[in-house]
Amino acid sequence: NKQTDKNVFIPEYLSVLNEKAKIDVLIGQFSSPSGTWVKLKPDEQNNINIYFNAELNKSITNDNHAVRVREMIQKLAVISSISTLNF
Repeated sequence: NKQTDKNVFIPEYLSVLNEKAKIDVLIGQFSSPSGTWVKLKPDEQNNINIYFNAELNKSITNDNHAVRVREMIQKLAVISSISTLNF
């Protein structure tokens, strides 16, 4: 069973990380024992799921093949597996 990790970062936060030292600090925080990975709350998962499906529906037509592709993408996108890093 192969899985792919998904990472989402806020663009405003990453835009300030233009210096290598700041990037190194960010990478260090991801592996730091002081941070804990926490699953998203159900309402946050629901909001992401609604947005994801809305965007997916915008780009998929209603022919049979496209519908099957959309269904497979929805199966692969396990929104409940998303975690955030808390300090």
